[in-house]
Amino acid sequence: MIVDIHPNFRLTNAGKLLEAALKKKLAEVHSLLDQEKDNPRYTIAWRRKCSAEWNTDSQTFIPLEKMNIIKEPFVLIYMHIDELNELIQSETIYNHIKQIQQSVKDDQILLLIEGLEPYYKKRALLQKRIFDNQVRQNIQDINTVAASSSRRVRGVEDIEKLPSRETIEQCLNELQILHDIMIVPTKNDEDTASWIESLTTDLALGRYK
Repeated sequence: MIVDIHPNFRLTNAGKLLEAALKKKLAEVHSLLDQEKDNPRYTIAWRRKCSAEWNTDSQTFIPLEKMNIIKEPFVLIYMHIDELNELIQSETIYNHIKQIQQSVKDDQILLLIEGLEPYYKKRALLQKRIFDNQVRQNIQDINTVAASSSRRVRGVEDIEKLPSRETIEQCLNELQILHDIMIVPTKNDEDTASWIESLTTDLALGRYK
């Protein structure tokens, strides 16, 4: 397999981990910019080296005179949860995805979101902390309540600026159902690299399953 990776992603820790894992499996790693004239807004694409062609009549692979390189009909968008939140807050997420769809035509888009579940947990923990602070404030004297009230408000305002789990889930459901986007959540950069490595293996073996 040939894996075309955007150079920006290759500089990340997840990208470095992925590239090392792919090379161990003897996959070729190229720059995505070598295949795309315009700077693509997606992260990874795959190509397959074909030295034989399946013959349905004989149910066998027939060797080709010349090796062909065929593009797989999948592209992957890597997106950290912070970027997803920014796109949701600015109400540009659907337009962003639509532009990518137009550029890749009929290819299936996989949207890999790193840090989704950790974000949910972090936000829930922050909400609990704010609630606990409010409870403690209710048993303090008037001066302490007055002094800490502003801190409470700032904490509430900060968390309200971030998209809620419900908002994100609604957005992701719409992307899946209405825009035919495959959503892939990962926990961290190691999980991201491992998932893409596994997907690459599946694509490589898919022709022979």
